[in-house]
Amino acid sequence: MITYFGKNIYKIFEFNFVDLDYTEIISIIDEVIKKNDKLRIFNVNASIILKALSSPSLLNNFKKQKIVFMDGIGVFIALKCLFGFGTIKHRVTGTDLYYKLMEYADIHKLRVFFIGGCEEAASKVESVLETKFPNIGFCGVLDRNNYEKNDYKEILKQKKPHLLFVGLGTPKQEDFICNTLDDLDIPIQLAVGSGIEFLADHIKRAPKIFRIFGIEWLFRLFKEPQRLWRRYIIGIPQFTYLIFKTYISNKFKFSGEGK
Repeated sequence: MITYFGKNIYKIFEFNFVDLDYTEIISIIDEVIKKNDKLRIFNVNASIILKALSSPSLLNNFKKQKIVFMDGIGVFIALKCLFGFGTIKHRVTGTDLYYKLMEYADIHKLRVFFIGGCEEAASKVESVLETKFPNIGFCGVLDRNNYEKNDYKEILKQKKPHLLFVGLGTPKQEDFICNTLDDLDIPIQLAVGSGIEFLADHIKRAPKIFRIFGIEWLFRLFKEPQRLWRRYIIGIPQFTYLIFKTYISNKFKFSGEGK
């Protein structure tokens, strides 16, 4: 398994965050594929951190990863607060990364497979993406409700994708990647949450102005209040308190060490 330590690793709550821009991430992915190695890509946001801290099995899956990427403005600001505002420079959003991966796959004519997404999104993700990325070898889709009814491991062995997008939601997608794919030669394995719905245009992204200011979450809350209210209305204060408590704890610890 290739790991990348060319940049500083910022560790909080057992998560090893790496500060990379999109170009650097694509470069690592290109190296992994050329060497026929393996890389798991987990984009971690504030909601996932809170879930992991209350779920030992999920946290253990993240502890296995040498690096994870910060997804969303909350984790980006939190790391800046904890490690210094001049340290963390790059905020990676999952959806932007997935489109850049599609561009890369299109240039290199790679094979891509999807597991997850609702039935409607899964049924159209290939046709939607083929119009934008005609050189990609789309080699299969299994939606989140039916993938277990198929012999997905045998299908993946036959199709041999270079990139596997797994959109089963946390913690199921992380558990799937960490505990069922070890014996399969799939170079890039991504946990993408609702990424398949976004790629299929089943869920519309926030207007660009929301993305620029890091408040895409606010647009999503407005569009899906019943599903997302707990994540944001309760989750944001919980995460803020957690980071504040960690910041204060670190200040006292470092102050004590200096005496």
